[in-house]
Amino acid sequence: MPSASFAHSVTVACDRATIWDTMQHIQTWANIGPVGEAWNPVHDDRGILISYAWSTTVAGRRYEGTAETIEHKSPELFRVSLDGGEVGGILETQLNGSGKKSTDLVVTLDIRSQGMMSSIFFPVIRDAVGKGFGDQVDEFAAQFG
Repeated sequence: MPSASFAHSVTVACDRATIWDTMQHIQTWANIGPVGEAWNPVHDDRGILISYAWSTTVAGRRYEGTAETIEHKSPELFRVSLDGGEVGGILETQLNGSGKKSTDLVVTLDIRSQGMMSSIFFPVIRDAVGKGFGDQVDEFAAQFG
């Protein structure tokens, strides 16, 4: 099945702990990668976001999926598995730096086709996600600083 990877980094005028705390709020995850909307958050007993529902709209049609946190290390790493039926992937956020005034935010998205239809249209999906990914990460980072 076809796949693609994208990465973008930005420096945020905010400490890692504050960014980490904000990443536990569901609205933080809307509009990044294939995720258009995010809702129905589930947190563990420590307040870590462990899953949520999400959707995207393609050619006027809404598709829903699920996200599950598969790895986290406070305040350095947050990795989420995305399953949208026809398309899936991994969205990873790394928080680098030890300063209190800034953090280097690195966001990586690996997407893959998971079905026949998405395999046929994967070049279009890949190009659409890749074209806007850097701007999405910049907007994602703007929430923190």
